[in-house]
Amino acid sequence: MLHPLNPPSCMEELFMLVNLQRKMLEFTIANSTYTDALFRATMEDEFVDWLINLRAGTGKSPKIANRFQQELTDYVHFSRSDKELVLQDFEIDQNFYERINDSSFSFSMLPSKSKFHEKAKKCLCEFYELLGLGYPPGLVGKPHGSSVFNKESVVNAYKTSNPNIEFVCPCCDNAFSDSAAANEQGYTLEHFFPKSLYPSICMHPLNLIPMCSGCNSRKGDLDPLNPSPLIVIPYDEAFHPLARPVRKYADLNFKSERNYPTQMVFVSINPPPTFSNSIGSYSTLYQIPDRWVKNWRRIDNRIAISMNRTIKNLQRAQIHDHLFDQALGEVIEEFEENYGIDQFSYPAAKWLIWAKQNIFNELEQTFLED
Repeated sequence: MLHPLNPPSCMEELFMLVNLQRKMLEFTIANSTYTDALFRATMEDEFVDWLINLRAGTGKSPKIANRFQQELTDYVHFSRSDKELVLQDFEIDQNFYERINDSSFSFSMLPSKSKFHEKAKKCLCEFYELLGLGYPPGLVGKPHGSSVFNKESVVNAYKTSNPNIEFVCPCCDNAFSDSAAANEQGYTLEHFFPKSLYPSICMHPLNLIPMCSGCNSRKGDLDPLNPSPLIVIPYDEAFHPLARPVRKYADLNFKSERNYPTQMVFVSINPPPTFSNSIGSYSTLYQIPDRWVKNWRRIDNRIAISMNRTIKNLQRAQIHDHLFDQALGEVIEEFEENYGIDQFSYPAAKWLIWAKQNIFNELEQTFLED
């Protein structure tokens, strides 16, 4: 992710759902068959009653609820020792964020480990799909009669703790409204570490990230730790929107034809002189900064509006290099202050910084010509 994020304001609610997942796995260890009565003995009554009502409902609810129950019914038949191992792996993975700087950390509950890990993945992922229907408020510590807790609740919680992302995707710096999605602002909820590969953290609040549907669809199930056969990222170097945002460790460089960038590439900031694979991973996952090159007309228009506004009260013919340099500095500062607030502020600022150092005369001619 390009811009840093604060954790969502619904951390407690999501951890309550993580605890329900834990109870679900404990239920499977204690039992070899599934019945609603046995499930109720371990889980919250409100959860089981809600699940039963979903199965008897209409629309998409019965399909999702029945699929969850079927996966759980299949999984419970595995041996107790197998299911105990899954729970152990699940617990290890819950600490993924606390160990974000630990190069020795690796996820334990991988679906590829065994058939029972694969089946446990399906149970956990179907549990997440229930979030789309909206969990009853009591299950997340809310008073009865409150709104259901769903994916939109998580997005809104991120907006509460990160008011600057109201209209700008923290991943690509573009406007949310430019992306078609289920809601009018273009928000989607993305698993940074894909739930298909890391199901143990599919409900973890620090693995659910708001981004535009364009970034979400491009990333898909690609793994930030291994986005292609040629790229492997050490865990303690992987970019993460809450722990290691891209812009803190990488900078933009350009190739240009006069005042038009034909290529943008992220380069590692020194120090540290690392993160080259992480930079490659970010470009692979989201096609950034290539998408900025394709959208350059819009970024260029953003720059032109700010530059023309800054110099409009000056006599263009009398502006010398020093005054133009001062105008550039003011516009760059304006863009930097609006990182993550106004769309394309980041590539616009980085381009002007680069152009000021490398093609100052061409840039001056562009903005001062009649």
